[in-house]
Amino acid sequence: MKKAANILIVDDEQATRETLRIMLESEEYRIYDCSGAKEARALLKEHYFAVLLVDIFLPDENGMDLAAELQEEDKPVQVIFITGSAEIELAQKALRLGVFDYLVKPVKSHQLRQVVQNAMMRTHLLEEQKNLEMQKAIYQEELEKKVKEQIARLKESESRYKSLVEQTLVGVCICQQNQFQYVNEKMAELLGHTPAALIFKKGMIDFVVDEQKEKLIKIQQRILEMGEAPEKCILNVITKNGHKRIFEMWAGRIIYKDAPAIECLVLDRTDQKQALYREKRLEMELLNEHKMAAIGQLAAGLSHNINTPISVIQGVSELIKLEHPEITEIDKILRQTARMTELVNSIQIKSRKELDPSIVRINLNKLVQDVLDFFNANLFFKHQVKKEIHLAENLPPIQGVYSDFSQSFSMILQNAIDAVYYSEQKIIKISTQFEKGFILINISDSGRGIKEENKELIFNPFFTTKPTEYSKATEPYVPRGTGLGLSQAHMLLSPYGIVIEFDSLVDVGTTFVIRIPTQEKDGAGKGALLSDK
Repeated sequence: MKKAANILIVDDEQATRETLRIMLESEEYRIYDCSGAKEARALLKEHYFAVLLVDIFLPDENGMDLAAELQEEDKPVQVIFITGSAEIELAQKALRLGVFDYLVKPVKSHQLRQVVQNAMMRTHLLEEQKNLEMQKAIYQEELEKKVKEQIARLKESESRYKSLVEQTLVGVCICQQNQFQYVNEKMAELLGHTPAALIFKKGMIDFVVDEQKEKLIKIQQRILEMGEAPEKCILNVITKNGHKRIFEMWAGRIIYKDAPAIECLVLDRTDQKQALYREKRLEMELLNEHKMAAIGQLAAGLSHNINTPISVIQGVSELIKLEHPEITEIDKILRQTARMTELVNSIQIKSRKELDPSIVRINLNKLVQDVLDFFNANLFFKHQVKKEIHLAENLPPIQGVYSDFSQSFSMILQNAIDAVYYSEQKIIKISTQFEKGFILINISDSGRGIKEENKELIFNPFFTTKPTEYSKATEPYVPRGTGLGLSQAHMLLSPYGIVIEFDSLVDVGTTFVIRIPTQEKDGAGKGALLSDK
């Protein structure tokens, strides 16, 4: 990743360039600088830059023109505007150009480093996504090329059929009455058997997962009855060793030993599907990163703007109380403005914590309570769900990235809220406890529970049993899923050595347990979780 560490500063003021260089040199970036757009273009031709810090008002050209030119050329660089103007029109125009961010001078050191770090991360993620797409295209092209070559060879000569089939990289089998009549070595290898263990003893139906057995039977019946062109399907199978694989199969009707049979060509698509999952996961992480940053900045801005009218209401109310002490309703107004001030301050503190990537000391009881307070904005949760909260006293604090724990707890709690939506009794129980070197956070719901066949899938990315779309106009709080909540929680907490366990009974409910070690574990990816009594 050496090439992604280059940063170019374009500003006509030498003092500004030196200040920005000093702020960023501690991060071990390679810093280049120049005073105008012409010099910047020359440097861009000579070097690869991951991030450009550009002043909008340059002596020889407008900085926005330079950014627009980079967009047209599809340069792989993230542009951050730095300017002394706070005009909202400039910020809007910059964002329409697709720049990464817009900062107003004077820029604070920690703010600049965080924005540059986020821009670097976006560059890295986009590069990795591009590499995955290239690998996928090469893999797909190579596989299709090999399949076409093998099919062409099979058609060349019937006398060479068996030898070619045995040498192919594609699994080949012939089935009659749900039993293999022939399998080549590759097909046997895919299923984890030898050909002798499969022929006349088993069929494809014996390896397909239960949910797809009926589907496969219907496909076989349709092929034998209709005798049309080969049919393509995707099958989830379990091999002899218990490994789950994804097969892409082409099946067609043939005559084998004077009787109708089904001939199948099979490719193992497991690695390709996993690469696709990783690609989608990277895309979602990238979107989630920008979403969280935008929400945090929006919340902070709204909180700041709300403080002014609250102060005015409070001040005027106090003046009215001095002049008319007999008006008792003024006390209610003052109590509510104090409550509003407290809520605004809470939003500002949470926004700052969510955007802080450093490892900090975390009070888990306080974190749980803060998340619950924010979820009260959900009127279904606030008014229809019965909440039983039991937080253990003297719970030891831990160390970690605040947003990792806050987001993970929020996603598991949202899962519990969705689970009780259709239940007659809507009860959610949350508790914390400390025992034998572990802090346990328990989240229980009285929902419908998790079916046995889904239990091993719930932490898989994009697996969900909830609808993915709904009508906000008619049912604003109806559950909706992306299949990323629990998988994201697992991904965020696993590097700490944290285990997420669950116990579920259908029509009774589900309990999730977040088991947090308070002792340092070997190989912890994000630093030790230490008790700090």
